[in-house]
Amino acid sequence: MLRRRPQVSQNFSMSDRRARTLKSRKLNPIRSVRYNFGMSHTLDETRRIAFELPDGERFELANSLLDSVSSDCGLDEAWNEEAERRVEDLEAGTAVTYSWEEVETNLRARLAR
Repeated sequence: MLRRRPQVSQNFSMSDRRARTLKSRKLNPIRSVRYNFGMSHTLDETRRIAFELPDGERFELANSLLDSVSSDCGLDEAWNEEAERRVEDLEAGTAVTYSWEEVETNLRARLAR
């Protein structure tokens, strides 16, 4: 018995990058869309996928996620308060600061472990 392929909505658009990836892996974009369409990812899966993106795309994703957060949640206010607190600490001389050389040495030591 011959099975008909389900119709994919014409309004569904796939990113050019995703289409190229599917093509390079010799996968059928329509079949992949059908298979993944409607599946939800857990937060951990989504995070894993996001961390695999190139730096520029991760930056764009982070910005769009921050922009999507409602401004009435207090995020902007919390960041402003933190920035003001840090400036006050710097001006009062109570802030602990590190030179770039110290930070770089510490990071290299951590990465070498």
